[in-house]
Amino acid sequence: MSNGSFRLYINNLMNWMERLGVDVELNKENYSDYDVIICDKAYPPKLLSKIKKQTKAVIGIANSIRPNIADYDFVISACQTERCYALKYNQNVLIFPQIEMFDGLKVHGHKSRVSIGYHGNLEHLEQMDKSIFDALKHLSQKYDIELRVIYNMASLGKWKKNRPKDLKIVDVQWTLESITDELLKCDIGIVPNNSNITKVEKWLFFFLQKILHGNTIGNDHDFLLRFKPTTNAGRALVFHQLGIPVVSEIVPDNYAILNNPQNGFIANDTQSWICSLEKLIKNKDLRNNMAVSAKKDFLKLYNPIELTKVLLNDLEIMRYENKN
Repeated sequence: MSNGSFRLYINNLMNWMERLGVDVELNKENYSDYDVIICDKAYPPKLLSKIKKQTKAVIGIANSIRPNIADYDFVISACQTERCYALKYNQNVLIFPQIEMFDGLKVHGHKSRVSIGYHGNLEHLEQMDKSIFDALKHLSQKYDIELRVIYNMASLGKWKKNRPKDLKIVDVQWTLESITDELLKCDIGIVPNNSNITKVEKWLFFFLQKILHGNTIGNDHDFLLRFKPTTNAGRALVFHQLGIPVVSEIVPDNYAILNNPQNGFIANDTQSWICSLEKLIKNKDLRNNMAVSAKKDFLKLYNPIELTKVLLNDLEIMRYENKN
């Protein structure tokens, strides 16, 4: 259950399917009894042939973009960008967002110290853009703030690479049992999804563009972004559910909720991070109002039962086509 892919796409999806009356079992080997089989992305590829010899079921894999997904009848992806990449190998890609359901709601009151929270992989901390740190350093000179980072130190080690020295940072061990309580200690959530591109790299890119294409393709005011194909809204959705307002980097999937400026902010450079965070640091009412508005849209757009119905319908169509 500490593995996010298994927890979301096997355990949670099983529970939602069962609530809709579907007969679901975990880790059974009597493969011939089933119409649909969904494998976790950690399932050993060499065992797929064993399943295929024993069943006529349609067989899928969840949350994977490796070339071996071509051997499956379908793939479940977390977002549109992941789907785009997965289509290289498999044309039957279904989308089911990375939804983790949390109970709890932050009530924002006056605080002498404002906690700015991050949760996720150590990798995103190590690659966090300098503009975010510069914004936090600037704001720390005016306000009492801390950066609260929740990640798996036990398996990945403590954050050292690219760690700022002049910020109050609280490192928190991620556990399934404590994550809700730890997140509720945060007043603002930040979602850094993009891999760092330095000013030199950006300058070189646009310099080469001008040499190769003249002045017809963009200029150095354009955004230049880098993010993984699996980049999805999952980490932002956790904050939205718990009533914690979000400031996110430019990530397509996060726009489903954050495109509404009443729901949160998008930031990209130092000034946009300063402006967005400062508004939320200064104003507890804004934090409350944004959190309420974002959660309302979350409940409307990311109802897991309704999304499971859509997935089941797609699987039923695929099963019918497979039979015929």
